[in-house]
Amino acid sequence: MSARLFSHWGDTQGVEVAFEEEVTIGRDAGNSLVLDFSAVSSQHARISFDPAQDCYVVEDLGSLNGTRVDGVRAQQPMRLDRLHVLKFGRICEFVFQRLDGVSAARPAAAAETTDPAESEAGDLGTTASDDSAGEHAVTRDAED
Repeated sequence: MSARLFSHWGDTQGVEVAFEEEVTIGRDAGNSLVLDFSAVSSQHARISFDPAQDCYVVEDLGSLNGTRVDGVRAQQPMRLDRLHVLKFGRICEFVFQRLDGVSAARPAAAAETTDPAESEAGDLGTTASDDSAGEHAVTRDAED
């Protein structure tokens, strides 16, 4: 199991983080993906793999501005399949992509088709800076 979050938009454009078991998202430096924006809570959201369901799940951690999956606010843990647009707060938009096959809920034929969004997503040339702990940070310029 492996997945990634990547962004093509706004201040987070070019940011990418790959993960296997879990990624935490928030403004606090202890998160796997640090988004230093006022609309993002310190401990904003978590994406984790649920082996019982053979899928990733996104969970909002009580953030003020919410987490959205394909435009729908996540008021409880939400299942993630192959490709979704996630929004943290009101401004940080990322694509979630599962990289290692198809979840149990998808028909086997889906694994054989080529999704144009996946092909296009693979052309990212920029990655966020990371350190040895695997953390990624995005900050907003002070003038904004």
